[in-house]
Amino acid sequence: MEVTKILKGTKEECFDIILEALIHDINQETETEVTVDDIHSGYSYVKILPNRLGKDGSVNVVIDELEVPTFYQARFESNQGTNRLSYSLSDNDSESFNLIYQESFDSPKKMNQWNFKLGNFIYKRSSKKRINIMFDQLQRLLNEEK
Repeated sequence: MEVTKILKGTKEECFDIILEALIHDINQETETEVTVDDIHSGYSYVKILPNRLGKDGSVNVVIDELEVPTFYQARFESNQGTNRLSYSLSDNDSESFNLIYQESFDSPKKMNQWNFKLGNFIYKRSSKKRINIMFDQLQRLLNEEK
């Protein structure tokens, strides 16, 4: 799935917000203190996530690409398969930028792929709504920066 939005502000400010959120997540999950300088392509950590049945499961988070301030891609590896998400930022004009959010899922098990495709089809509207809420929150944070 891919969602694109034009946000007011600079891509540098937005990327700083994305990195702050990433650092916060890493610090919370690993109970260590990392900084922006510690994060690079190939950096990984283990994240505990509750599944739909309420049980905790672990995923290995790997930062595939980090090109400040234009691109971030991470993958979340679990027993079910691999989720990927990315943020791509590019200048639109002097007061705004384009933000493209993408997420996908891949699994060696055909049944998991079919389940994801079916779920994606059923929940596409709510997923886009969730992503647009995230974009709105980013815009509010960007507005606070000014």
